[in-house]
Amino acid sequence: LWTTLYALLLADAYFLPVAGMLPTRFLSGPLDVGTAGFAQRRPEAIAVVLAEVEAGGAPARILAADERYRGASLAGASWERATGEELASLAEGLGASGLRAVLEVLLTQGWRASRGLPDLVVLPGEGTRLSELLPSRLPAGPLLVELKGPGDQLRDEQIVWHHRLVEARVPVELWKVSAL
Repeated sequence: LWTTLYALLLADAYFLPVAGMLPTRFLSGPLDVGTAGFAQRRPEAIAVVLAEVEAGGAPARILAADERYRGASLAGASWERATGEELASLAEGLGASGLRAVLEVLLTQGWRASRGLPDLVVLPGEGTRLSELLPSRLPAGPLLVELKGPGDQLRDEQIVWHHRLVEARVPVELWKVSAL
């Protein structure tokens, strides 16, 4: 999900001419996509995308890129994970600060840094009351959830992500699940 969001927001930067990254016209992305070098070699293009995110334009950018690239071989994109509308809804729900917090880490540390992001994304929508389950109520806004079973505990990278997301005002919860 996270690399698909990244791919749609940054797809136009994939195909910029960058020395040493091979022509990308027939490839799914440049050689450095998903690494810290990707942003380092395209600072102007990255700055444009981050400014658009800050200005609240990420959902529109995602929808336009989804329309253009959906189904194409685009590095990082897993088309079966979510629709363009769902990804745009996620971007809107995360808000500029939340989306920027995720993007900046992926841009500076690469896709490996996505390990530790929460397991479950509850998209914005109408608040819901669930019977016989805890939590029994889900908020109307987005919610990122880390799921843990019996004997499972948060790893260091998950704790770091939770801290980053909470600082960016993104709701994150830890749900402990067990058999009924």
